[in-house]
Amino acid sequence: MTNELNAIRGAAEDGKDFLVKEFKSAAGDANALMDDVANSTAKGYASARSSVLDSLDAARARLDEASSRVGEQARHAADLTQVYVHKNPWQVLGGAAVFGFLVGLLVSRR
Repeated sequence: MTNELNAIRGAAEDGKDFLVKEFKSAAGDANALMDDVANSTAKGYASARSSVLDSLDAARARLDEASSRVGEQARHAADLTQVYVHKNPWQVLGGAAVFGFLVGLLVSRR
């Protein structure tokens, strides 16, 4: 079970990295196209605007796909956690009690 959760965590990190890379790519494309617009005519402006919109639509589609993939992984992790809690309720309760005690200890020292 721990291996599955680690795999899900790794996949979520990969998804986050993918989203950041795609966002930076879309922003870079938009900046390049805006620079082209600044140096172009009305016809060039229309072409650049179309390119920017196409680029943003493609980025939005990739982000939606990645978002749904991350959501599926989160649901899977939640399901695994629920199974673990049902199989090991006393261990989870003990862990929560220790965590609560430590938080209380830290808060009381301030």
